[in-house]
Amino acid sequence: MRLPRILNTRVRVAGAVVAAAVLVPTTAALAIVGGFTDVPDGHSHAAGIGWVADNDITSGCTATTYCPSDFVTRAQMATFMQRLAGHAAGVAPSVDADTIDGLDSTELLALGGGGTPASPVGVATSAASFTSSDSASWIDVPGASTSLTVPAGFTATAVATFTAESVCTGTDWCSARILIDGVPAAPAAGTDYAFDSSDAGTETGDSWESRTMQQVVAGLAAGPHDVKVQIRSVGGSTLRLDDFTLTAIGHLG
Repeated sequence: MRLPRILNTRVRVAGAVVAAAVLVPTTAALAIVGGFTDVPDGHSHAAGIGWVADNDITSGCTATTYCPSDFVTRAQMATFMQRLAGHAAGVAPSVDADTIDGLDSTELLALGGGGTPASPVGVATSAASFTSSDSASWIDVPGASTSLTVPAGFTATAVATFTAESVCTGTDWCSARILIDGVPAAPAAGTDYAFDSSDAGTETGDSWESRTMQQVVAGLAAGPHDVKVQIRSVGGSTLRLDDFTLTAIGHLG
């Protein structure tokens, strides 16, 4: 009666070997994500879970499990977002800055962290007075010139502002204009843009007033652009300026 027992034992051993042969490759196929035993590589959110683990956004609910079906509290959410933004100690920002507007991270830092550089600005100021009585032509205002440079890859709308203490005497009015690259900015009404008036000849040399004008040019291309102010005294009037400021801002598009 021993022989059947021996044969039976061999059958059991063979069956165990077959079972082991089936189980071993199945276990090896269940690769885990992020070191979490409850996230197999076939999990529908495996890629995202692996990413937050690799970038130190979370270490899971235990050292070896992620608990993918657990709810997230508002407190946990705040910590995740802090780490994502790189504000937590030892955790770098998780934004892929190298793919923003085709610029790498060093270029973005030079732009202040955004994808658009700061608006170019040109400023000129003077406390000196200037007087013109020439009614035949436009006269450059000494010192009332500046420039702005539109960065590569952008266009700009230039907004130029001129302000000064002004007195216009004589029988007519006194005009001013702002030129950008030698072209009068808008609005330009006819041939003159009135800046100050003699009030039909009643103004005197003591009639000082603060005057401001603002003109615009759209579609400036990349590169440097010259900005300056000219004045013209109509009908033999005299214009005197003092304490002026010229500001040009290029709003990037």
